[in-house]
Amino acid sequence: MYDQNQTRIAEILLLGFPNAYHLKVLLFTIFLLIYVVTLTGNVVIVVLVSVHRRLHTPMYFFLSLLSSSEVISTTNIVPKMLSVILKDGDSMSFAACLTQFYIFSASTNSECFLLTVMSFDRYLAICNPLRYNAIMDFKLRINLVVWSWITGLMVTLLIAILVSNLKFCGPNVIDHFFCDLSPILQLSCSDTTTVKTQAFIFSVPVIVLPFIFIFVTYVFISFAILRLSSHNKRQKKPSPLVVPTWLLYVCIMGL
Repeated sequence: MYDQNQTRIAEILLLGFPNAYHLKVLLFTIFLLIYVVTLTGNVVIVVLVSVHRRLHTPMYFFLSLLSSSEVISTTNIVPKMLSVILKDGDSMSFAACLTQFYIFSASTNSECFLLTVMSFDRYLAICNPLRYNAIMDFKLRINLVVWSWITGLMVTLLIAILVSNLKFCGPNVIDHFFCDLSPILQLSCSDTTTVKTQAFIFSVPVIVLPFIFIFVTYVFISFAILRLSSHNKRQKKPSPLVVPTWLLYVCIMGL
């Protein structure tokens, strides 16, 4: 289906899993259960952090926001994917397809920045505990979260604008279960080099730099814990730092 000026397809057909139509009931059940478990777990985290005052700490604050982002990301994709599985393929408007791509990419990008913020929070808590509360105050927490979301939204918006300016004159079939950037670009009948280049450039501040930052911070955290552990072993009497050290390992594994 095309619009009146024949430069933009009006409808997208998602094929889903074309080679597994005979397993659609099984696939539907599996993905539905995964979605329910994921949604329930993340909602429980958000509710618990909101209700219990003992969890009103920076670490759990960031964790609840990460869970909220995960709820948005999965809810944006899974319901339509379940419909695609049941119907052996389903259609959606081109505008809805772009919207799905934008929400998924924006929430995913924001999660990358939130994970970076969480690693910074753990670094301060473990490597600079005496100044932790003074540095990681409420104002800084809010600023870190707001800028994580704003950056994720703006980076994705620039890509979405470039994609929306492309010509899509056919075909309109995506061999996938949701609208991602690569399948959308494959439908374009115009040059997509600029979009691909911009997407690659934006992947550096969104993926590469956060990965490097997280890796470096956890290297420092590991060294701090090892030094703390070796210091405790040299003590003749049990040190009160033994319990916090164990808790630090739990926190790191939990993240």
